[in-house]
Amino acid sequence: QNDLKKSFYWYQKSAENNNKFAQYNLGLYYQNGWGIEKTDEIEAFKWYEKSAKQDNSDAQNYLGFLYKNGINIQKDLEKSFYWYQKSAENGNMIAQYNLSNFYRYGLEIEKNEIKAKEWYKKLA
Repeated sequence: QNDLKKSFYWYQKSAENNNKFAQYNLGLYYQNGWGIEKTDEIEAFKWYEKSAKQDNSDAQNYLGFLYKNGINIQKDLEKSFYWYQKSAENGNMIAQYNLSNFYRYGLEIEKNEIKAKEWYKKLA
């Protein structure tokens, strides 16, 4: 637990200095309650969003997941699509798969088998 508190401290310092990877990791710490007294989903979301806006594809993909499933925020497929697309364009393979499913099943967008296949092919 002491090591988690120390790593939380250093992630926080680095995140406050706009390190996008530290921001994403700090979000994980808040979400899981690592190195802190209790979880804080609002604070976690704040750090995920800061990281995503700096083109961290992992944070972008995770925001897509949170919006798609309405986890601690209102479900919003339009925002989910937006973040999955940003992440996929930044090379995140999980986001590429998720984005292809949006096209395949017509989630919040017009169904498009061609685009779905294009994104699936990037995974091969």
